[in-house]
Formats: sequence, structure tokens, C-alpha cells
Amino acid sequence: MYSAVSGRTIAHWTTWSDWKRLSKRPSPEKKRVLAVFFDLEKAYDTTWRYGILKDLFDLDFRGRLPIFISNFLKDRHFKDKAENTFSSSYHQENGVPQGSILFPMLFNLKINNIINSVSKHVNSSLSVDDFAIYAEGKHLQHLERTVQLCINNVQKWVSENGFRFLVSKTTCVNFHRQRIYTEPALHLDGQPVPVKGEAKFLGVIFDQKLSFENHVKYLKNKCLKALNLLRVVGHTDWGADRATLLKLYRTLVRSKLDYGSVIYGSAKKHVLRALDPIHHQGLRIALGAFRTSPIKSLYAEAGEPSLEHRRMKLAFNYVLKLKSLPHNPCHDVVFKTLLSDFSAVTRSEPNLVANTFEHFKNANINLNIIDNFHVQCPPPWKEHNITVDISLTKQNKENTSEVAYQKEFFRTKEKFSNHYAVFTDGSKLEEKVAAAAYFPEHPDRSKATRLRDGASVFSAELKGIALALTEIKKLTKYHKNFFIYRVGMLREQTRSMKCSQTWAKTSTGEAKEPVENWRRQCVDFGWATRGSPRATF
Repeated sequence: MYSAVSGRTIAHWTTWSDWKRLSKRPSPEKKRVLAVFFDLEKAYDTTWRYGILKDLFDLDFRGRLPIFISNFLKDRHFKDKAENTFSSSYHQENGVPQGSILFPMLFNLKINNIINSVSKHVNSSLSVDDFAIYAEGKHLQHLERTVQLCINNVQKWVSENGFRFLVSKTTCVNFHRQRIYTEPALHLDGQPVPVKGEAKFLGVIFDQKLSFENHVKYLKNKCLKALNLLRVVGHTDWGADRATLLKLYRTLVRSKLDYGSVIYGSAKKHVLRALDPIHHQGLRIALGAFRTSPIKSLYAEAGEPSLEHRRMKLAFNYVLKLKSLPHNPCHDVVFKTLLSDFSAVTRSEPNLVANTFEHFKNANINLNIIDNFHVQCPPPWKEHNITVDISLTKQNKENTSEVAYQKEFFRTKEKFSNHYAVFTDGSKLEEKVAAAAYFPEHPDRSKATRLRDGASVFSAELKGIALALTEIKKLTKYHKNFFIYRVGMLREQTRSMKCSQTWAKTSTGEAKEPVENWRRQCVDFGWATRGSPRATF
């Protein structure tokens, strides 16, 4: 129930697990899900401007900001263009200026309130101007009344806020697994809502049985058109090379197959198998392989997994990301749905995400160790500019001696002589990874820790900085200024020092306090060479 929120995928918007769980779970009650997919007519052009200002007022915005928004919205004019001829200028009374940086935020501010009109026992999903409601029940008559009352409330809100539904494109779908059924009868603004066997929502076609057969067919035809471009670009005489063709394939074809795979990946295997020829054909075009080339050889040459493994990988990523977002609307649906709910009846199969839990269990991966994601974005007026001294990285490593590096190190140390020095490092030996923070004047404060096997050196470096920041907070009563030396002299590691300014504690899963708490301290960053006094530990 969010509108254009960063970090949300289609699986979050559709709350697909609800529909999948409610309509396909083995239940003696034979419940069904009645859903209505709305279509807003010219949503951006009909946005009520005064309603935006009213919503700002209701959110307790006062002062210059509402005045700025008001001036931004008023006195807007437009012209129509036909070839080289322009029409007269017309005043735009409503709507938000499309193309402006404030356009998405202002539209979301207005449309998000539509959720408040949804009834208590009805679920909803909103993504920008795509809106849907759905409810679960056993008896169709009770469902009709519940959904109809919700439709009336939504229609009332839409009429009061300047929007309008396009009834001809609004669709009702009755999700069920019954052979004999009765179609529902719903009305929107006095007109009957079309009842269809499927509906397209956020690019995914949902059918009554949630078999996704029609979506797979639609996806296959869409990918076949994209493959034609690969054939043209991959001409044997003047075409692109293998690397370019593979990049085009991943961009134009594989991206379409990936989109919504967490949802339609729960379809039957014989349905999903229809997409495999698309994958193989794209790899053959990119590699210039023969039609008789073995499929496994194509995977090895292109560095691409099969679509089945690709969908499973995306499902893994989705589950791991969702685990760190406990406030996500899909979190409880996914992690509180037991595999036993699907295995109670032999003909019912676990969905794609439910299968991932079995793989996590077999691999001895404990999902409970995943820390919650903390959004920490201090406002500009609270931000403290941290000094990052990268003078050592400007030297050419191949042509600079260790003595020269040490002289530059002592020069940097003299420059920040009023700062308390702290040394951090992260290293990796084979698969073993460790990080440490060294405090010369307080050796008892020095910390060292092991990271999980296989972790990157970049993670170890950030972990070392996180250890230093944790101890620095305890030393503020003894020292005012601190300078963290990152041990090592790799030019490409500059990114770790810059990244650590904002994400050092967050990326290591220990962000229990706002970043601005330690950013207020006078903490600066720099480099130290291996072999420098007190730098190697």
C-alpha cells in the first residue's frame, strides 16, 4: 500500500503471496478472493491542486514550504503542437507539472490518501496510479456486499478529490479453484464492472486459477520481438561482438524474463518450460552458436544459469531482502506462511518463495541472523562534513618506494597532530576474513573480529571502521578530535573510505543508533601504509 517508494518491487506491490495463499492453499472451506483492478482516467492531468495544499496542511506543514508549492502549481500554461504549428496558450487549472522533479512527490501525496477510504476487511494495493482492492471469503454474496461497500467508499473519495475511474477499463476477477461457480455483480458509479477471467496489474497477468499460463504466453511473444533486434545487431559481417550482444540480451530479453518472476515463478513446470527456448535462442544469437550446440555448453560459454536457477536466485534475493524489512506489508505474509499449508493436499504445490526456505534449511543458512535495514538519512542541516585525506593514493604505487610512503604518512600525521589516531584494517586469507581497530594510547580499546567465511575485503574494511566508531564514542570524554587511518595503499579502495562516511555501521548490520550521532563528532579519515609505525597489527 505504497506509491512509488524506493526499494519496492512488483512483488511488494501486488502482495502476491496473499492471493497465492488465499486462492491456492488447501482449505476445506474453499475460500475465494474477489479483486477489483481500477483504472484512473488521466490521473496526472486531473490531480486536484487545492487538494495537494490541503493535504500539506493536514500533515502540519506551515510556513514557506506550502507557499512555495502553491506558487509552483499556479499560473501554468500549455500549447499543443502539430508539426511546426502551435496552438493558442491555455491555462492549466488542475494537474501536476509532468517532468518536474516535484511531480512524483506531489502526485503521491494526493493519491496515497485513497487507501484511507478502503474498508477494514478489504485489502488494497497501490503503486502510483495503479490501484486494486481484494477480499477473501467463502460465500460470494457476502464478498459482493463487502467489496461493493468498499467500491462505494473509494468512488466517493475519488469524486471528492477530482479523480475519475474509467469503468470500461476497470476489471473484476474472481480468484477461485471451483469448477462450478457464479460470477459476481459489482457496480462502479452506477455502471456494472466488467467481470473477466484475468487482469493485468503492474505488467503481470493474473488469471482466475493463478496458473499464469496467459502471462507466460504474453511474455514469450514480447521476448520474441526483442530477439529480432539481436538478430539484426548480431550480423555475421558487420554485427557487434559477443560481449555487446550478451549485454543487449541481458538488457532487452532477460530483464523481461526477470520482471515478476518471483510471482509467475510459482506456475507449473510445464508452463514455465515454454520460456526456456527464448533463453536458449538469445544465447545462441549472442554467442554465434549452432542450433545443435548443447544447452549446458551455452550456459558455460555465456556465464548464464538456466531460467529455473535464475528464478530461484531472484527468489533468494527477494526473501533475504524482505527479511531485513519487517515493516514491509509482505513480510508477515511470507515468513508466517508455513510449508505445511501447501503440503496438506498432494495436488497443492509450494510456491517459489516457499521452496526457498527448504533450500535455506539444506544449506544451513539461518535467516534469523539477518539484521533489520535501518534508513538513516540525516537532513542537510544536521550533516557534518567529514575530512577524507587521500594524499597517499595520489602516489604511483609501482614507482614509489616504501620510504616515500612513510614520509608522506608522517606528513599527514603532523597535519592532524591535534587528532587522536586510530588504525583500522581488514584482510582476507583464502576464505578467512577478519577486521580490527587499533588504539595506540588505549590498547585495551583495540578490537578484532572474524567475519563469515567468504566475505569480501571491502566488508572487512567497513567492519574495521565500524569497530573504531563504536569505541570512539566511549572515548569522547578523553579526546575531542579523532582521525581514523585505513591501513593499505590500494588506489581503488578509495571508495571504501568515502562509502564509510554514511554506510559503515549500516552495511555491517550494527546500525542501532542514527548515523548522525557519531557524525557530530570530529572524526576524519585518511590512509596509512603497511609497515608504518603502529599501522600494521
